[in-house]
Amino acid sequence: QSSMLGLVHVTGTETKPFKLTSVAITGSICDIFSQLTFSYNYLNEDPAPREGSFFLPLLPSSVVCSFHTTVDGNKYNGIYVENEKALKMYENLNAGSVKQNELKQEDMFKVNIGTVPGGKSCNITIKIVVELHQTNDLIRLELPPFLIPFYESTQLLETSSGTNGLTVDLVIHNMEEIMKVTCPSHRISQVFNRKEDSCRIVYEQFELPLSEEFVLEINLNENPKPRLILGSDEKSNIKAFVAIIPTSKLLPTPETEGALPEYIFFVDQSGSMRGNKMTSAIDSLQLFLRSLPANCLFNIIGFGSRYVSLFKESVEYSEKSLEEATEHVKKLVANLGGTALHQPLSHFLANPSARASSQQVFVLTDGCVDDNNAVLSVVERNVKAPLAGVSTRPPLRVFSLGIGDNVDKSLVVSIAKVGRGSSAFVSGDERLEAKVIRQLKQATLPIVDEVKMEWAIQEGKEEVPKQTNEGSFASVNLLLGLLPANYQSFTTPYPPPTEGHLAKISARLHTSNFSAEFGPSSKNVFCYPIPELSCFLAKKRIVEIENEILTERNNVLGQLTNSIFSLSSSYTVGSKETTLILLSEATQELGGSLIHHSNPALLTKRRSITTSISRANKKAKTDEQSHSRLVDPEQMEALLKQVVLSQHANGSFMIDDLLMKLKISPETLALEKLPEFYSCPGDVQGTVLALAVLKCHLANFQQEWQMMFDKAKGFLAMKIPSAVLLNRLMTTSQKIVFSESFQAVFN
Repeated sequence: QSSMLGLVHVTGTETKPFKLTSVAITGSICDIFSQLTFSYNYLNEDPAPREGSFFLPLLPSSVVCSFHTTVDGNKYNGIYVENEKALKMYENLNAGSVKQNELKQEDMFKVNIGTVPGGKSCNITIKIVVELHQTNDLIRLELPPFLIPFYESTQLLETSSGTNGLTVDLVIHNMEEIMKVTCPSHRISQVFNRKEDSCRIVYEQFELPLSEEFVLEINLNENPKPRLILGSDEKSNIKAFVAIIPTSKLLPTPETEGALPEYIFFVDQSGSMRGNKMTSAIDSLQLFLRSLPANCLFNIIGFGSRYVSLFKESVEYSEKSLEEATEHVKKLVANLGGTALHQPLSHFLANPSARASSQQVFVLTDGCVDDNNAVLSVVERNVKAPLAGVSTRPPLRVFSLGIGDNVDKSLVVSIAKVGRGSSAFVSGDERLEAKVIRQLKQATLPIVDEVKMEWAIQEGKEEVPKQTNEGSFASVNLLLGLLPANYQSFTTPYPPPTEGHLAKISARLHTSNFSAEFGPSSKNVFCYPIPELSCFLAKKRIVEIENEILTERNNVLGQLTNSIFSLSSSYTVGSKETTLILLSEATQELGGSLIHHSNPALLTKRRSITTSISRANKKAKTDEQSHSRLVDPEQMEALLKQVVLSQHANGSFMIDDLLMKLKISPETLALEKLPEFYSCPGDVQGTVLALAVLKCHLANFQQEWQMMFDKAKGFLAMKIPSAVLLNRLMTTSQKIVFSESFQAVFN
C-alpha cells in the first residue's frame, strides 16, 4: 500500500485522499530568504465524517514556523510541547488509545487534524521560511509539484466559480539590487512598485495540479556586494544576518594549471552493512557518481577490517573512469569484517592528489570504531595543516553519514565538526540518496576560513550559530545574529545608525582575504520586516544543541534539552524533543490526535511518495488530458535507478540505451512520426526524453536527481544553442512520456 501526500484518510491498509479544491501560495522574498504561506482547501466528499492526516515533504533549508487548520468553521492553532506531555494530553483525551507521535523526520511534516464532517470543508495553512539557493548573481526559488498533492484526474474547477485552482502571489523586496526577475517555467505577471522598491509577481491557473516545478529566478546586479539584512518580529526583536557570496571577483583564487577538486567516498563494507543498507549505499553511490561535476578527480574506498580502493589514487572523471566505477559499485558487498576507519582515512587524507585544488571527503558508516580519538585526530590534523601554513596540501572538508539505529552518532557528528563539513543520519526506510546529494551540493561550494564578525552592539547580543562556521559550505548566510529588543537605534522602518558602523566581517577564501563594513555610508544595509527570520534562527540553534547532545556528558543533557523545549515552544519550530499539538482558537481545547504507529505505510515508508502526473500540453482539452495516477513507490524507485544508470559522464543519455533500460521498444513509440525530434542525434533524443521522465514522473525525487539533471541541461545547451528549438523538443518529449506506450513501464 503506497502512502499519499496532502490530507488523507486512513482506515487499516486503505488510504484515501480528501478532495483538494484550491491552493494559494503567498509570501515575500527578502534577499536570500523567502517567507511562504501555503493555504490548502479540502472537501470531504463522503457523507460520513472522516479523520484526516496531513503529510507534506519540506523544501530543503526550510523551517515550518506556523500551522493552522479550520475544520467546518472551527480554527485550531499548532503549538509545540514536550513529547511526553503531548502523549499524556492525547492519552487523556482518547483514553490511552494512541501511541507516541513520530515527528522525527526532518524532511516530512505530518500532523493529524482530527475529524472532518461529511460534506464539509477544511482549510490547512502552513507557513515556512526558506533559505534560497544562490550561485554568483542568481537567486532561485523552486516550488516542486509535490507541494500540490493532487490525485483525481477529473478534478477541474469552473472558472466561473471565482476561485482559482492555484494562485502564487509573491512580493520581492530590494529591487534596486536586482537586474531582472524571470520565471522560466510559467507565465507570470509582474507589477513594480518603485516607491517601495518592490516587485509583485502573480501566477494563476484554473486547474490542479502544478504541471511542473515553479521556478523563479532573481538576477542580481553584476558582482553582488556583501549585505547586512535587518528585520523585526512582533516582539520588536531585531534580527540581522550577513550575506556574502564568495565569487571569484570578490575573493579571487590563484589558479593552478590542471588543478581539479577531488571527491573521495569512504563506504562502510563491514558485515553489519549486509542487506538493505548496502543496497541503499550502492544506489546512492551510482547517483553520486553521475552528480559529480564534469571536471574533477574522484575515488571510492571500501573499508572494514581492511580497506579496498577503486583506484590507487584519485583519477580524472571521464566516460572510461565512470564505467569502471559503475561496475565496481555494482559488485560492492559487506564482506570486509569489522569497522576500522583510521587506517584508510589516514592514508588518503595524507596523500591528496597532486592535482587537487581541494579535497572533499564523504564517510558513510553504520557502526562504531574502537579508536574515535585517532579518527578525529587525523581529520583535524589534515584540516588545520593548510590553515597553519605548515603544509601545501589543498583545503579539506569531511562530510559524514550515519546509517541505521546502531551507528555511533557522536562519531558521525564529531567527524563533520572537526572536518568543517556536515553530518546526517538515515534510519528505517528513509532514502539515503537525498542526503548524499545534499552533502555533495555543499561540497561543490567554496571553502571559507577565518570568518570573524564584529558587532557594534554587545550587550544582550546572541549569535546564531554559536560557533562561527569556518569552512562554511554555504556560499551565503555566513553568520546570523539576534540583536536585543532594547536596541533603540532601530525604529520603524529600522534605519541604520547615523554614525559609526553596525557590523564588520572578514573572511578568507584560500589565500585571498576579504573584509566589509556595514554602516550608514556603505549602502549595503537593508531593512525589512521579517517576522519569520526568528524561527529560522531558533531552528539553527536547535540543530546545534541536538548535535551537542550527541557529544556532551550526561550531566549537561538536561540543560541542553530544556533549551530545546524553550526555543521550540517560543518560536513554534519543531525538534526531536517536541511534538505539534492542535488547540482550538475559541476554547483552547485539544484537537486532532497523534499519528498512530498502526499506520506504518504513512509513518515509516519514507519512500512512499506519489507523483501527480499532469498535462503534457496545458492547452489540451479533455481528450488529451493526462492522468494524475498513483504509482507504486517501488516502481518509481526502480524507474529512477534505471534512468540514473543510463547517464553518461558528459551528462547525456543515448536514446537506445535509455529505452532498453526502461524496457520500452523504440518501435512502440513511433518516434519517426515526430520528425523534428527524430532528426536529432541519439544523445539529444535520449537526454530530452530522460529529463521529461524525471520532471513528469519522478518529480518527488527532485532533491536526488537535480545535480545530474543540471549536468544534462548543460549538455543540451552545448548541443542545441537555440532555446526555442530546445523548448519544442522538451514539449515533444513530455507528450512521449505521457503516451500509453511509454506509461506501460509503470504496469
